[in-house]
Amino acid sequence: LWQRSSRQLDRLCKANGTRYLHVLQPNQYLEGSKPMSGAEREIAIEPKHKYRPGVVDGYPRLKSSGLELTEAGVDFLDLTMIFARTPEPIYIDDCCHYNEQGNRMLADAIADRLLESQNTRP
Repeated sequence: LWQRSSRQLDRLCKANGTRYLHVLQPNQYLEGSKPMSGAEREIAIEPKHKYRPGVVDGYPRLKSSGLELTEAGVDFLDLTMIFARTPEPIYIDDCCHYNEQGNRMLADAIADRLLESQNTRP
């Protein structure tokens, strides 16, 4: 459903002359996606969080489906590992929200992709 919805949105945007970029956002419950200090871990990690199982089980499938989207011509950007080399605190709660630095990193990566793909797409 997730993949089919993305394909439909891509078609809808193309039919209306609009750009579409599907971004898979980072999440602290994805193993190896961010080095965390004890202080950040205390804020950002709740082992029994209701979203944790969905991330642990679902994100590998979303990443794989994202590759299939790319192969189908959908502009897909996997940012799940964008914080993998960022030791500074990024997460501000145990859900999935970022501080200003994290938001800036995501915004910059998305802007870079849009500018890059602007030169390669009609």
